[in-house]
Amino acid sequence: MGTTVRPVIFSETDIRREIEALEARHAMSSADFLVAYTRGELGDAHDFTVWSALWDMLAHVQATGRQRP
Repeated sequence: MGTTVRPVIFSETDIRREIEALEARHAMSSADFLVAYTRGELGDAHDFTVWSALWDMLAHVQATGRQRP
């Protein structure tokens, strides 16, 4: 018997809340984070990878008006 994997759906509010927590934890705005992360200045620590993914998710939600399936 197979296991069914259900996608996790985050609302725009959930995504923003997580991003704000990362900004506070690292005392850095998302704009500054994205510049430094893109330049490779921050490495690939878990928080930074998640932050980048959350930013991509937020951009998708804003562009399409819906969450990813």
